[in-house]
Amino acid sequence: MSGRVLIAGGCATPMTDPVPEEVFYMLPFRAAKCLLDSLGLDPGILDFVILSSYDVLDGRMISNMYAAMASGAFLKYESRVSEDGTLALAYADALIRSNEADIGLVVGYAAQETDMAYASTLIMDPFIYRLLGTNYLAQLALQAAAYINRLGIMEYWDLIAGQIVSMDRRAGAANPRAHLRSPVDAGEVLDWELIVWPLRENMVPPRTRGAVALLLTSQEAAKKYMLEDTVEVAAIRWYTDSYYFGYNKLLYYLAPLARAAREAFRDAGLDPGKVDLYELSDVTPAHYLMELEALGVAPPGRAARLLQKGEVGPDAPIVVNRSGGSLSTDPYPATGLLKVFEAYLQLLGKAGPIQVDSPRTAVIHGFSYISGVMAQTHSVVVLTGG
Repeated sequence: MSGRVLIAGGCATPMTDPVPEEVFYMLPFRAAKCLLDSLGLDPGILDFVILSSYDVLDGRMISNMYAAMASGAFLKYESRVSEDGTLALAYADALIRSNEADIGLVVGYAAQETDMAYASTLIMDPFIYRLLGTNYLAQLALQAAAYINRLGIMEYWDLIAGQIVSMDRRAGAANPRAHLRSPVDAGEVLDWELIVWPLRENMVPPRTRGAVALLLTSQEAAKKYMLEDTVEVAAIRWYTDSYYFGYNKLLYYLAPLARAAREAFRDAGLDPGKVDLYELSDVTPAHYLMELEALGVAPPGRAARLLQKGEVGPDAPIVVNRSGGSLSTDPYPATGLLKVFEAYLQLLGKAGPIQVDSPRTAVIHGFSYISGVMAQTHSVVVLTGG
């Protein structure tokens, strides 16, 4: 096995509303070119390009034929992961650790040319679930309802959810790289339109168009190309639970995330209480709380108390979603990569107005939330620097 795997650079396009008239493969092209130009590197040095994208979201079959070439993969090892971008990062990490490669790009993008709710029905089992017309929003709502019912917080749900959304959106307003940069008032939560009970508008992520590119290298390659702004990928773990409704008896507990987190913290030799910042894929306020519990930040059923005590949040003792979280920016399936990029900037001290004071460790949660019933695939990335 190779030594350390490093992130040696990154670039993200502006995160915007959908732009239907723009060709989709220009997104990964811009992100990859921005990254290579910023480091003065020629694409010829790359050993691989790993993409994170979906045909069903691009609205085209084998869309990576276009996007891979636009990302610098001509005559190179190229592959595509149709899940959250953190799993594409894991693929690249494995290539370097196994000495199959020394340097390459991980590129994720969201063209937003297809409605995600409709696209998610096409991913479902065609004999039962697709015929029911269920989509990812209905599934997330079902999980959220199970969680708030289990905790007995039904009558306080809108207040708690409004607080979480308000925190994320306030943090996003301070982040120049965020999509939604206008804060919302938690006191107006009852005026927000109901989408799928118990979820209202602002309680689910926006449709974000954008792309992210990260450069991964071995230690040797970083020295060879004189790449100085590096952070270490200390651990990546992921877990996929059963696809079917009936298998999961605990809809209010994210068991696959809990398992991935335990293994990632073990591999990195890190305690959840010693992390300087967390970036969560908080696709609903309920999932924000469930994710804190699965990561070990709070005991099961106690995340809401931490929230009420002011212990978690962008400016709290436990820094969570300093970037604004998924409720501010969600270029799915590049969302996890964007969070990794934000954490990378934090560890370098280059996050701008949202910079945390001298962080050395960051934990990023990736969530493949449209990929099946109950969004069963989660991943955890641990970065260290400084």
